[in-house]
Amino acid sequence: MAGMVRNAGPEPIEFDAARVAAVEADIAQSLLETFSEQDFRFFLGAVPQNDEERELACRIMISMLDEYLAHPDEEAALRGMINSTP
Repeated sequence: MAGMVRNAGPEPIEFDAARVAAVEADIAQSLLETFSEQDFRFFLGAVPQNDEERELACRIMISMLDEYLAHPDEEAALRGMINSTP
C-alpha cells in the first residue's frame, strides 16, 4: 500500500477490472482452502449468533486481509478492496 501512495501522481490511474477480478479470484480460492463457502455468510449480511460464530467471522476477516496484503499483485488487490467499498 505504501508503494501505491509513493508512486501516486496527479493523474488518475486507470482501474483494470480484469486484473482486479483475477486477483480477487485467487484470494477467494485461497480462502476456500481454509474456510467453507457457508462460512462467508457473514459477509453477505448474516449476523453471528454466538461467540463461536463471532470468532469465526473475525478469523475470516483477518485471513482475508492477510491474503490481500500477501498477494503478489498487492496493488490490484488493494485497488479491488478500495473500489468495492461503497
